[in-house]
Amino acid sequence: QKLQEPLRTAYLPAITILSLGLGKAPGQLWAHVHATPAVTQVRQLFIDRLTQCNIPVPAQETTRDFSPHISLGILANNSSSISAPDTPAKITFAARQALVLRSVPKETESPYECIATIPLLP
Repeated sequence: QKLQEPLRTAYLPAITILSLGLGKAPGQLWAHVHATPAVTQVRQLFIDRLTQCNIPVPAQETTRDFSPHISLGILANNSSSISAPDTPAKITFAARQALVLRSVPKETESPYECIATIPLLP
């Protein structure tokens, strides 16, 4: 399937985690990633690939500010009142693959379903 074909870039994008902390929605735990031009370019390549495969991309994904992150987890139900400062981190690695996730109803064990794994190749 075209969706899972390797995504070719000039080089493997470097991912730099800047901090660990809460995400934008209540209960989310994120590793906040530096939005380098390479990370932004790979994001656009993914959006283009999804569009070519007739997989709908929500309009807000192309209009709102891009907040690159790695989801680490979701806190328990009563976590909306938790506040914690971000913990600085400086971790850099090369991304070799990306997962395409789709939100699923909250009744399931995981709020996401992996619909594809896309290798990243230089």
